[in-house]
Amino acid sequence: MFCDAYAKKYQKKAGFKIHIQASENKDYLGYLSLKPSTRSTYDIAMRDATIDGLVTMDEINRLKAGQIFYRETQPNELFILQSVNEFEQQKDTRSINAIKQNSFTTIQRKQYNEETGENEYMDIYEDVISFVTMQSKDGKNFAAGIEDNTILTIQIPKFDREENKYIAKVEDRVILKDLGKDITREVKIESVNEFSVPGVVVMSGTFDTRTGD
Repeated sequence: MFCDAYAKKYQKKAGFKIHIQASENKDYLGYLSLKPSTRSTYDIAMRDATIDGLVTMDEINRLKAGQIFYRETQPNELFILQSVNEFEQQKDTRSINAIKQNSFTTIQRKQYNEETGENEYMDIYEDVISFVTMQSKDGKNFAAGIEDNTILTIQIPKFDREENKYIAKVEDRVILKDLGKDITREVKIESVNEFSVPGVVVMSGTFDTRTGD
């Protein structure tokens, strides 16, 4: 392997200073150079939020897919590390893919409530940082009106800051909130993908129009 010491010095000089949330009580300092991603040009939300880049840090082996990071100058703008690629010539540098948070996700599951004696939706994970996109898959004009089939795709980190895995299940209900928590929508989860992207769980579903509790 050819290690270029200049690359590390350049990253520290010209890169964004970032903080990686490695555990509940530990953040690591890194340096990021990036470019807006062109992987998803069909979707303006994805174009705005996805990045490809290089991260340089002294303890590079602690950089893992699924972690959260933010730029020092923008601490409220959080990114989820979707993948960390070790095929990189520089010893202390990794190429990464990341997505910027645009929502909060609360996952609810039907469980037996001992107080009421009923099966009810109860919070399993609350206000997990997430990224959501929407696609209008199908719209049909019936005599009774228009059926709008909007598909939502939600990405959350695969692990929390203590490296406990987030487990989502089909038929879970998601309470989706915008960043200001002013808009709330209920989503019925219809599929869960834990395999395709190393650092995130990808959930797909539709707006929950079921009645009752």
